[in-house]
Amino acid sequence: MAFFSQAAGGEAYSGHCDTADVLVVQLAGRKKWFIHKRQHPRWVDVSEMDAAARGPVQAEIVMEPGDALYLRSYTPHLVQTADDYSLHMAFDICDRRINADTALDFLLQRYNRDSAPTYAPTAVVLEKLAAHMNSPSFRDELDGLLTKHGESYKLARGMFGTNRVNALDRWIAREATRKR
Repeated sequence: MAFFSQAAGGEAYSGHCDTADVLVVQLAGRKKWFIHKRQHPRWVDVSEMDAAARGPVQAEIVMEPGDALYLRSYTPHLVQTADDYSLHMAFDICDRRINADTALDFLLQRYNRDSAPTYAPTAVVLEKLAAHMNSPSFRDELDGLLTKHGESYKLARGMFGTNRVNALDRWIAREATRKR
């Protein structure tokens, strides 16, 4: 994802943390990063974090064109444009395991096809869910999905590896000329 800002001190996002590791490459202009102490994994309360929610600042970094930053998941950060403009690209480095949402969705689909009787006590409903979750066929279904994802990612990496992205070259060249 590309992030372009045109006002010193400004940024499109308030303080936040990402749920995946991120590789950031600064392409043009300068950007100041306030990096806070890494927090526990979660899927809520990760955006629009105020100073108290972000916690203590551990580092302040000013990125120049050509600099790269690897930011671990759940590391709160606040970013400010340090020049009249800034352009950076961020690449999520995602964990390719099956996440809880996907596993629960598959489990609920199985339960909906073979559920506990209407008006069954909650304990019976949970036992039925647990039986589906612990079944070898459910585990095989998730393993098959993981294999399919792996094949898709391998294909995508192969296609990406045969291409050269040059849409941003003119800005990088302009920045290099400006620095001389």
